[in-house]
Amino acid sequence: MSKEVYIPELDMSAFKKVGSTNLTNWQAVNELIANSIDSWILNNDRDKLEISIDLNSAIDLSESEIIVTDNASGMSKEDIIRCFNLFYSHKSKEKMSDKILGFFGFGFKGATSKLGNDITIISSQSTKTYHQIKANYKLLEDGKEKGITYAEFKHDSKSRKLFNGGYKGTKIIIKDLNTPVAEEVLLYYLPISWKKYLNINEFGSPVHITLNNTKIIPPSFNLIDETVYDLNYEFSWKENGINHTGKAKGYVGLRFDSMSMSTQGINLYRRGQLIKPFEHSLYMAKGVAKHNDFNYLVGELDVELSATTTKTGFNVDSPGWESFIASSKKELKPVVDQIKNKLKNRGLELSSSREKKESFIASYRKDLSLDLSPKQKNELKKLKQKIKNDVPKVVINEDKDVSLIVYDWNSFKINKQKIFIDFKSIPQRLEGNKLYEVIQIADSKINIIYDKNHELGEVLAKAVKNANKNDYAILILRSIICDAIRQTYRSNLSPKKLVDLQNQLMGHPLD
Repeated sequence: MSKEVYIPELDMSAFKKVGSTNLTNWQAVNELIANSIDSWILNNDRDKLEISIDLNSAIDLSESEIIVTDNASGMSKEDIIRCFNLFYSHKSKEKMSDKILGFFGFGFKGATSKLGNDITIISSQSTKTYHQIKANYKLLEDGKEKGITYAEFKHDSKSRKLFNGGYKGTKIIIKDLNTPVAEEVLLYYLPISWKKYLNINEFGSPVHITLNNTKIIPPSFNLIDETVYDLNYEFSWKENGINHTGKAKGYVGLRFDSMSMSTQGINLYRRGQLIKPFEHSLYMAKGVAKHNDFNYLVGELDVELSATTTKTGFNVDSPGWESFIASSKKELKPVVDQIKNKLKNRGLELSSSREKKESFIASYRKDLSLDLSPKQKNELKKLKQKIKNDVPKVVINEDKDVSLIVYDWNSFKINKQKIFIDFKSIPQRLEGNKLYEVIQIADSKINIIYDKNHELGEVLAKAVKNANKNDYAILILRSIICDAIRQTYRSNLSPKKLVDLQNQLMGHPLD
């Protein structure tokens, strides 16, 4: 086995400075997992990615070690040497750069120097040759070693299938740990960190991750499925004179059981990797601490927004983050309002009784229109905005007599202007528990939207269906049309002429 020594581009003390960042141990392990997933995504030559984490904890940290092994595509000699060049990354140049998790060139260096001092990497892209590199950050910093050591060796009976049963892959061995790595902490964070990849994903089969031979499975939040509120929105900002757009997609919902405030909040991801857990600024006022009323709330958002170099969070001082928070507060307001109204003073334990739970769910779904598709919700949003903004457009000269010609139950002519009335049902409670709302969308058309879930909604729906067939249906519909006329023309006609017009309509036979 021939050996070669390479001197990193930066001063040796830089490695310890990298390791002194605010990465936690679980975040450092996640960075190594992210590198394995990136190799899998970029090369796409293996259906099933397997990643194993072997943690050997000892009282004496110098005897502890953590080993991360994958059966991804492995690294070349050039790549394995460049692992120790700070800020070097080939990933941003790849055609899948919009999909991969790492692009700063910081992850491996930051993760390994955070976890320990003695680093060994073994990697292979073939069935013939292994590449191995060794570095000791402590000895490099102290000047006792001048560089990192590279060696190439061939397959033999001892080295075969080093990578979870395969000949291709990477093994990272970290010894002389800086701080204890708690197995229970990793078992808590790994499921929520890699939920997307632990299930079938856009790149292939579920990623198989184990910790000390324990399989990591997708987390269960004890979520009430009926309360899931889908989120999919964009946000924009301007920075250095350039316009930017970000996206957020995911969901929020309620749990059957209450969480503690320490784990309250929405998990924020970037491209499927957990970046910021338990974020509450999306629904709490700025500077306001968490509140027990939101201990039932759980959610996940994948955010297209730059993370910090270490991926310990998003850059909260950036205009992009400010825009994201502002947009999120707006999108989450209906849910927040419902929680404030229905979970006030923590008076409802959703797991307490079946009747109480079902009543709550029914009310919650109805108020949030959770039976609507995202497209329908968007259309409803636009419609409600139109209700808010539209003003009557028809102008009738009050000095003239008002004439009426009726063509059908929902179409008539006032003076020389033909009017068409359109009834539309919506599965949404109107403000003030109204049965219907009048919207004039053009000079010749008036929309009447009605809540089909209102206690009289079904009666109105049957009347619309039986129009021109049933005298009682006509009576109901013309009564509502009279009110629509009053609302539409009240600024243009005197009360007396409005009454005359309504009386004419109610007593006018169909032509």
